[in-house]
Amino acid sequence: MRKPLVSVLIPNYNYSKYLGECLESVLTQTYDNFEVIVSDNQSTDNSYEIMARYREKFLNRGIWYDILQNKRNIGSAGNTEKCFSRSEGEYFIWLSSDDSLEPDAIDNMVKALEKYPSAGCVMTHRNEVDDKGTRKETAPFYNQSCFIHGEEQAAVYMMAGIAVSSQILFRKITYITMLHSKSLRFQLAGDWYDNFLMACVGDIVFIKKALVNYRVHGENETSRAELNLVQIFEHYNLLNAFCSTADSFGMTKPQQRYNEAVRKLGYMCLRYARKMIMNRQYLVAKKYLKLSTVFHDEMDSDSQYLELVECLGSKNPEEAVKNILEDGTYVRGVSYDPPESSVRIRELE
Repeated sequence: MRKPLVSVLIPNYNYSKYLGECLESVLTQTYDNFEVIVSDNQSTDNSYEIMARYREKFLNRGIWYDILQNKRNIGSAGNTEKCFSRSEGEYFIWLSSDDSLEPDAIDNMVKALEKYPSAGCVMTHRNEVDDKGTRKETAPFYNQSCFIHGEEQAAVYMMAGIAVSSQILFRKITYITMLHSKSLRFQLAGDWYDNFLMACVGDIVFIKKALVNYRVHGENETSRAELNLVQIFEHYNLLNAFCSTADSFGMTKPQQRYNEAVRKLGYMCLRYARKMIMNRQYLVAKKYLKLSTVFHDEMDSDSQYLELVECLGSKNPEEAVKNILEDGTYVRGVSYDPPESSVRIRELE
């Protein structure tokens, strides 16, 4: 029997530094029925030349390899949608051009979707890779591979985003159903919103094994959205959108976690305050600290909050904040039990 076609969609803009590694990881997949669609959004580096270099390599494997180059920069969302419009696979993955796949990634994810027809997508754990190629193993979100009912996963999304686009293989028919239910757009949290909607229209499979290498770079750069507090307010709007969306699907479990999720925003504010201090944006750091007390009504007695306030009052705040040890509030170092109704999938571990 012929295996289902998988579309690997790779939107790119100025990532020539990583693009070759990304394409090589797709080329060496053990799965043998997939197509690759790469769309360059008018890069100013040599991305297109690298893309063209791989054409013959994929064709020699019998893999359809489509290279697109936009006449002008159409934005990240437009470039992503262009890839999707050209895809013909039953399943598809959006692979960021600075990320890469483990050789058996597609094979394992397809097996999961084939086994569970009600699942709209499968998400896998990831490793993190820095600019120098050093790989860091991280704790998977769940402590086992499992099948999760959609409403249960939607409730989890109230607390955490879990996965970036490169970690998810979508069932196209379910994804299209999700698009028909989509009524809002988010500037910074669009993927998170889409993932929540996917849990509203289908079930989820989680693979504990790290099958994706996620590129982490520019960690010390301060984005405009963070400086203007746009990111934190969009997150708050996202939580309210989750609740109204869940209600329209007759779900109740996401709303039950609303207050807990809002309080967690208080700790997210502490994380941003710490980052602002390290980047000497002290006025912005103070705003985040004040905002943390709005989201969490007991924040002004929290030890982490008090330590950051003390740091801002010192002569050298960025040095003082280095002495604050990171813990689970800033960096998750543990794996969680999946929802109680989940089904463990041992063969994917």
